[in-house]
Amino acid sequence: MLRVAYMIYSSTDPGGEAQVARDMAKQFSEYGESALFYPGDSFEKKQINNHFFHYSYKTGETNLNFNPSYFTPQMLSRLFNMFEDFNPDIIHFHDPTPTMLIAQFWCIKNDVPKVMTLHSLPSQIDQFTDYQSSQNPLMSLAMIPTRQYLGIVLKENDLIFALNDVAKYEIKKIGYEGKIKTIPNGRDLNKFDKSPTKLEKVINLTFIGWISKRKNQEYLLEVLKYLPKNYNLNLYGKYLSKGYKEIFEKLLKKADLENVHLHGYIDHDKIPDILAETHLFVSASLKEVQSLVIIEALASRTPVIGLSNETTSELINDLNGKVLDKDATPKEFASEIKHFMEQSPESYFKKCENARKSVQNHSWENVMEKTISAYHTAIRQNHEQQQASESYTSNINELLKIVPSEKLRKNISDNLNKNPKSQKPVQRRAFWLAALGVIASSVIWLASRILAIFNKKKEDN
Repeated sequence: MLRVAYMIYSSTDPGGEAQVARDMAKQFSEYGESALFYPGDSFEKKQINNHFFHYSYKTGETNLNFNPSYFTPQMLSRLFNMFEDFNPDIIHFHDPTPTMLIAQFWCIKNDVPKVMTLHSLPSQIDQFTDYQSSQNPLMSLAMIPTRQYLGIVLKENDLIFALNDVAKYEIKKIGYEGKIKTIPNGRDLNKFDKSPTKLEKVINLTFIGWISKRKNQEYLLEVLKYLPKNYNLNLYGKYLSKGYKEIFEKLLKKADLENVHLHGYIDHDKIPDILAETHLFVSASLKEVQSLVIIEALASRTPVIGLSNETTSELINDLNGKVLDKDATPKEFASEIKHFMEQSPESYFKKCENARKSVQNHSWENVMEKTISAYHTAIRQNHEQQQASESYTSNINELLKIVPSEKLRKNISDNLNKNPKSQKPVQRRAFWLAALGVIASSVIWLASRILAIFNKKKEDN
């Protein structure tokens, strides 16, 4: 029975990339042995069912940020022990994180293949964090080593999963020359199988997702100014940051719109009920690799109207909604909404059915079939390459000096050489990855701390 470890940055984050990774790990437990590894408050193992396990580890890590003081030799040793306990045949990473580097050390040591799904666009990584909403130049500086880190980490995988053609292009753009398999996000389509929303006097427009600059809800506020009062805009989601919360609440107060409703965060299990009361899902997002909630909206027979981005251009057309040019004005967007809702009921309901049909390839059955096939390809490929010669990095010792802890450097070496499953020597490439990973994350952490102090001083003034 195939044993797969899934490594994610959060077990609770409401973002789509974390949600789909958690769902995939659970789905795979129906096909083999599955384990979900994620940062937590302690080192703990939980058995969810006969074939599904949770492993939490304490690192202080949050997505691409972590506190270097938590990255201790003890943590390294305990995490290695967790991998030994589950003993996976392959590890599937969902977005690169500092702790993922530790997993790569273990994979190198044990000849375990590794694959990764990247849920952001490498050359535009700042667009998928809160850094892009900051005016502080330190944030842009912090992202430079992160992009370099991404390029190196991607190359260390046996296979990369791209969600769509845009993601595939971006992965190649940063220099990845290995194998890429295009596999879309999976969803439980049966969970969203509902009848089209009844046409009534009140029209419900909905957007679900982080309230942030990238999601661009402020554009939707402008759109609503050009719509009749019987059009309600329902916004669901948490603020990505305290800073943007202040910005958006000022815009909302200034707009003075009675038909805008902020509902805050909602549990994912409630999304089907919300979409069941939605006539149109509206999106003005500036960047989306492959939005889960748009897939879910279409699966629930809810047409989508949105500005052009990576997701809408891929999934939406005139048969199930409408895609507007990214430079369309709010007035043009509002006009398209009115035109769409003023079509005959027969035409509207036909587009609702088309929406459902358009996402059938996103069923978990289809996605898992492709994913498991790819796992076997990666395992076979890894086995064939075990005897291949390796190239080494000449300036590795200089880079290791920059790693903030001599104890950590020694512990990495000790752990990799302790009781190896295979007798081949530790590869210097692992140290290169360690240096770049710790350096990149440390720079980001330091910059974020400086920004926090900067913002605190502004608030005090």
